[in-house]
Amino acid sequence: MRKILLFLFLFTSLTFACLWDRDTLAEEAKRRPDSLKIIVGWFDRYPPTYYEMRLERVSKELEAAPDDLGLHDDAAVACERLGRIDEAIGWMTKKKALLDSLPESEAKEHRYRYLSNLGTFHLHRWISQPQPQRESQLGDLRQSEKLIAQAIEDNPDAHFGREIYQLMAIRWLLWDGVSPIQEQEDTIFTHDETHWVAAPMRGPDLGHVDGISGLIQLGLAWESPDAFRTLAAALDSDKLSSIAELAYQRESELLSAGKGSLHPVAQVRETIPIISKGKSRFLLDKDRQSVRDYFPIARAAADRRNAAWIAYQEARFAKGMHPDTHPDFWDAWTEPEYPKPPGTTLLEKWEHLSDENLILCLALVLVVGAIFLKVAIALLRRKSHTKV
Repeated sequence: MRKILLFLFLFTSLTFACLWDRDTLAEEAKRRPDSLKIIVGWFDRYPPTYYEMRLERVSKELEAAPDDLGLHDDAAVACERLGRIDEAIGWMTKKKALLDSLPESEAKEHRYRYLSNLGTFHLHRWISQPQPQRESQLGDLRQSEKLIAQAIEDNPDAHFGREIYQLMAIRWLLWDGVSPIQEQEDTIFTHDETHWVAAPMRGPDLGHVDGISGLIQLGLAWESPDAFRTLAAALDSDKLSSIAELAYQRESELLSAGKGSLHPVAQVRETIPIISKGKSRFLLDKDRQSVRDYFPIARAAADRRNAAWIAYQEARFAKGMHPDTHPDFWDAWTEPEYPKPPGTTLLEKWEHLSDENLILCLALVLVVGAIFLKVAIALLRRKSHTKV
């Protein structure tokens, strides 16, 4: 009997192990903590004062060291963050003049930074234009594609490979909405009648989820429905359906706030809402509700955290402190507790088993069942012989 109980315990343990290894929001968060937080806005952002103080300091330092290429980058990015994009491009023009006077061995890394920064500035200048200008004036967008492609060629692993996804986004924005997407083209920011985003879903080893999340965290994509729709599709492809549902909720939030697609072709913008279903392809309606309920809670918590984060900085800026010059700037900051994602019941976990895990679990059930049956038969035979 002890052996039978032991095998029964082993059988149920193995079965429950399969049931727990699934796509609940809480468990997915362990695999993708950064994506989960990025979707709800739980990441560091800096107020204008941060960049104003940096620009003032860097401008003075450049008077003493006018050939310092790194300071040119600092000044340019500060201007861009303050919305002074023409000035940012002007700083890159000054840097280019210095680069041309350097030997290739010394200029290589700074050339990459020049191309990357300037390409991003042209993209952001195009994005900042009103929609009529974005539709009719694609010069900045085309220039951005050229510069970012050159930057990737010079240093494909920089920024953890995220620039590859930036280039994909730019090429999607340049898509005319009519020409077919060729199989060899590196783009994931598009769609057809049957997909949220069109194949091929290809990219570097970094992965689509991390690449798109990086664009949201590091650039202007925090307010882009296009980015969150694409992120949701990438998460769905990774079978992270609960986090994908959060991304769809963020897309819906942006659309409700009047944010629309940045695509310059009206036909593409009009087609997107028809194709974007606003929900995960893997979650059942009853399972989506817990994620829907969690989204506003997490968003509100992220907004409170961001407000506290900004207030903390502003209080120290008023005292003349800045992270660039005061190593102890962040010592008094206490990170709030992130709201715990909801889990699911064992029944829901069983319902969410992917095909491959279901096959694995069934195989384990059959193996354990066969062993149990063999032991039970052996015990019955032993009992029969004992009676005889």
